[in-house]
Amino acid sequence: MIDFNQIFSLLRIILFGFTILVASIYSIPILFIRRFHHRNNILTLNICLTTIYCCLYWFIFYIMLDFNTYNTYAFMLNTCVFVFIVPTILTLEIPLSFVTISIHRFCSVVYYHKNFFKTKKCIFICILGQWIFGILSILPILSGIQLVRVFLCKNYDIVFYFYI
Repeated sequence: MIDFNQIFSLLRIILFGFTILVASIYSIPILFIRRFHHRNNILTLNICLTTIYCCLYWFIFYIMLDFNTYNTYAFMLNTCVFVFIVPTILTLEIPLSFVTISIHRFCSVVYYHKNFFKTKKCIFICILGQWIFGILSILPILSGIQLVRVFLCKNYDIVFYFYI
Protein backbone atom coordinates (compact mmCIF):
# COMPACT_ATOMS: atom_id res chain seq x y z
CA MET A 1 0.00 0.00 0.00
CA ILE A 2 1.25 3.48 -0.85
CA ASP A 3 1.82 5.77 2.11
CA PHE A 4 0.89 9.20 0.76
CA ASN A 5 1.78 10.98 4.02
CA GLN A 6 5.35 9.73 3.79
CA ILE A 7 5.57 10.65 0.10
CA PHE A 8 4.26 14.18 0.72
CA SER A 9 6.51 14.71 3.73
CA LEU A 10 9.59 13.69 1.72
CA LEU A 11 8.44 15.89 -1.15
CA ARG A 12 8.04 18.80 1.26
CA ILE A 13 11.57 18.29 2.63
CA ILE A 14 13.01 18.02 -0.88
CA LEU A 15 11.25 21.22 -2.01
CA PHE A 16 12.46 23.18 1.02
CA GLY A 17 16.00 21.94 0.41
CA PHE A 18 15.78 22.83 -3.28
CA THR A 19 14.49 26.31 -2.43
CA ILE A 20 17.39 26.84 -0.02
CA LEU A 21 19.83 25.74 -2.72
CA VAL A 22 18.35 27.99 -5.44
CA ALA A 23 18.11 31.04 -3.16
CA SER A 24 21.71 30.49 -2.03
CA ILE A 25 22.98 30.20 -5.59
CA TYR A 26 21.07 33.33 -6.58
CA SER A 27 22.34 35.36 -3.63
CA ILE A 28 26.05 34.41 -3.83
CA PRO A 29 26.86 36.68 -6.83
CA ILE A 30 24.97 39.56 -5.22
CA LEU A 31 27.05 39.16 -2.07
CA PHE A 32 30.50 38.70 -3.58
CA ILE A 33 30.57 40.58 -6.89
CA ARG A 34 30.87 44.30 -6.24
CA ARG A 35 29.15 45.48 -9.42
CA PHE A 36 25.96 43.75 -8.20
CA HIS A 37 25.84 45.90 -5.04
CA HIS A 38 23.05 48.01 -6.52
CA ARG A 39 19.91 49.19 -4.71
CA ASN A 40 17.54 46.78 -6.43
CA ASN A 41 19.94 43.86 -5.99
CA ILE A 42 20.21 44.54 -2.28
CA LEU A 43 16.44 44.31 -2.01
CA THR A 44 16.55 41.09 -4.05
CA LEU A 45 19.20 39.80 -1.66
CA ASN A 46 16.83 40.59 1.20
CA ILE A 47 14.19 38.37 -0.41
CA CYS A 48 16.73 35.59 -0.93
CA LEU A 49 17.98 35.73 2.65
CA THR A 50 14.51 35.77 4.17
CA THR A 51 13.58 32.83 1.94
CA ILE A 52 16.69 30.95 3.04
CA TYR A 53 15.97 31.61 6.72
CA CYS A 54 12.34 30.58 6.43
CA CYS A 55 12.99 27.45 4.38
CA LEU A 56 15.89 26.43 6.60
CA TYR A 57 13.68 26.60 9.69
CA TRP A 58 10.88 24.60 8.08
CA PHE A 59 13.37 22.16 6.52
CA ILE A 60 14.86 21.36 9.95
CA PHE A 61 11.43 21.32 11.61
CA TYR A 62 9.94 18.85 9.13
CA ILE A 63 13.00 16.61 9.25
CA MET A 64 12.65 16.51 13.02
CA LEU A 65 8.91 15.97 12.76
CA ASP A 66 9.08 13.19 10.17
CA PHE A 67 11.99 11.22 11.55
CA ASN A 68 11.68 11.80 15.30
CA THR A 69 8.02 12.58 15.97
CA TYR A 70 7.76 11.99 19.71
CA ASN A 71 10.85 13.98 20.63
CA THR A 72 9.67 16.80 18.38
CA TYR A 73 6.37 17.06 20.24
CA ALA A 74 8.23 17.06 23.56
CA PHE A 75 10.50 19.82 22.20
CA MET A 76 7.43 21.79 21.10
CA LEU A 77 5.87 21.52 24.55
CA ASN A 78 9.04 22.56 26.34
CA THR A 79 9.80 25.51 24.04
CA CYS A 80 6.37 26.69 23.01
CA VAL A 81 7.43 30.34 22.80
CA PHE A 82 10.19 29.46 20.34
CA VAL A 83 7.91 27.19 18.31
CA PHE A 84 5.28 29.90 17.89
CA ILE A 85 7.42 33.02 17.54
CA VAL A 86 10.27 31.99 15.23
CA PRO A 87 8.16 30.42 12.45
CA THR A 88 5.74 33.33 12.57
CA ILE A 89 8.51 35.89 12.18
CA LEU A 90 10.36 33.96 9.49
CA THR A 91 7.26 33.12 7.47
CA LEU A 92 5.97 36.69 7.73
CA GLU A 93 9.28 38.20 6.59
CA ILE A 94 8.96 36.84 3.03
CA PRO A 95 5.78 38.79 2.15
CA LEU A 96 7.12 41.77 4.10
CA SER A 97 10.23 41.77 1.92
CA PHE A 98 8.03 42.02 -1.17
CA VAL A 99 6.09 44.87 0.48
CA THR A 100 9.41 46.58 1.22
CA ILE A 101 10.40 46.37 -2.44
CA SER A 102 7.00 47.69 -3.49
CA ILE A 103 7.15 50.64 -1.11
CA HIS A 104 10.70 51.48 -2.16
CA ARG A 105 9.85 51.29 -5.85
CA PHE A 106 6.74 53.42 -5.30
CA CYS A 107 8.74 56.08 -3.47
CA SER A 108 11.49 55.94 -6.10
CA VAL A 109 9.00 56.51 -8.91
CA VAL A 110 6.81 59.12 -7.22
CA TYR A 111 9.69 61.04 -5.64
CA TYR A 112 12.22 60.50 -8.42
CA HIS A 113 13.82 63.91 -7.82
CA LYS A 114 14.64 63.14 -4.17
CA ASN A 115 18.16 61.83 -3.77
CA PHE A 116 17.39 60.02 -0.51
CA PHE A 117 15.52 57.24 -2.32
CA LYS A 118 18.55 56.66 -4.55
CA THR A 119 20.89 55.81 -1.68
CA LYS A 120 21.78 52.53 -0.03
CA LYS A 121 21.00 54.14 3.31
CA CYS A 122 17.33 54.26 2.31
CA ILE A 123 17.48 50.58 1.35
CA PHE A 124 18.91 49.58 4.72
CA ILE A 125 16.33 51.70 6.55
CA CYS A 126 13.58 49.94 4.57
CA ILE A 127 15.01 46.50 5.37
CA LEU A 128 15.47 47.40 9.04
CA GLY A 129 11.89 48.67 9.16
CA GLN A 130 10.71 45.41 7.60
CA TRP A 131 12.43 43.31 10.28
CA ILE A 132 11.23 45.58 13.10
CA PHE A 133 7.65 45.37 11.82
CA GLY A 134 7.95 41.59 11.52
CA ILE A 135 9.19 41.28 15.09
CA LEU A 136 6.57 43.66 16.47
CA SER A 137 3.77 41.88 14.63
CA ILE A 138 4.17 38.79 16.82
CA LEU A 139 3.33 40.64 20.05
CA PRO A 140 -0.32 39.47 19.99
CA ILE A 141 0.88 35.90 19.56
CA LEU A 142 3.31 36.34 22.44
CA SER A 143 0.57 37.60 24.74
CA GLY A 144 -1.64 34.68 23.66
CA ILE A 145 1.12 32.21 24.50
CA GLN A 146 1.41 33.68 27.99
CA LEU A 147 -2.36 33.26 28.48
CA VAL A 148 -2.17 29.65 27.32
CA ARG A 149 0.65 28.98 29.78
CA VAL A 150 -1.26 30.51 32.68
CA PHE A 151 -4.59 28.76 32.09
CA LEU A 152 -3.70 25.44 30.49
CA CYS A 153 -0.31 24.33 31.77
CA LYS A 154 -1.89 22.32 34.57
CA ASN A 155 -3.50 19.93 32.09
CA TYR A 156 -0.79 18.63 29.77
CA ASP A 157 -3.23 16.72 27.56
CA ILE A 158 -5.00 19.93 26.60
CA VAL A 159 -1.71 21.72 26.05
CA PHE A 160 -0.39 18.84 23.96
CA TYR A 161 -3.55 18.85 21.84
CA PHE A 162 -3.40 22.65 21.52
CA TYR A 163 0.15 22.61 20.14
CA ILE A 164 -0.48 19.85 17.64
